[in-house]
Amino acid sequence: MRLPKDERKLLKYYYAKERETRENLRFEVHAELMKVLGFDERVKTGKKEFDRVLNANADIKNRGCINLEYEETGLVTNISLTLKGRDLGREYSSKPHTILLWCEEYKFWIILGLIISFVSVLIAILKD
Repeated sequence: MRLPKDERKLLKYYYAKERETRENLRFEVHAELMKVLGFDERVKTGKKEFDRVLNANADIKNRGCINLEYEETGLVTNISLTLKGRDLGREYSSKPHTILLWCEEYKFWIILGLIISFVSVLIAILKD
């Protein structure tokens, strides 16, 4: 299953964190999750960034990868991975799969770089 980038990043993070702590995850402030999505803590993050975390979590939950509970304040989040979530998290954490995803995401630039390299070598050969 191919998930969108935000969901992949969060699921990979949850998988690694759960393996490290061996217990269900609890986040009191979503700043840690915003860092996972690439937002810098020094830069002021607002509702838009916070909504990306909430939307990605909701989408992962709807796909059946995590169990998600918000406490009454709405700021404390309890997360546990389902079997499907663990499998996907392990898959997204593997190095070969990460490299393949990176190549798929940047395939246009990789192909363009190869074409430019080929043309440059061809020009260098014909110039001599």
